Amino acid sequence: MAEAGKDAIGVVRAQFLPPDDPGYGFLAEDTPEVSLWVRGDWRGRGEGRALLRRVLDDARARGVPRLSLSVEADNDAQKLYAAEGFAEVPGRAADGVMAWNP
Repeated sequence: MAEAGKDAIGVVRAQFLPPDDPGYGFLAEDTPEVSLWVRGDWRGRGEGRALLRRVLDDARARGVPRLSLSVEADNDAQKLYAAEGFAEVPGRAADGVMAWNP
């Protein structure tokens, strides 16, 4: 979580989801799905990138081979995800599904 004083300004998590209750970016039971939120007035200041890098570093340290996420087509966060190594998943691009494979 990112905080400014006592206020939460962003949070990221990577969560394993089961096939019978998948998220929008679900790829496989062994692939955690990333969820990232940054408060509107803090967007564009690098907080999202810092949070995303934390979850990527944690995945590397734990030996997690792949992460997934889903992002809407008009969301500027697509650029952030691509810059940090996420790529569109073939056949799932219409759903905004991206994967990170270090």
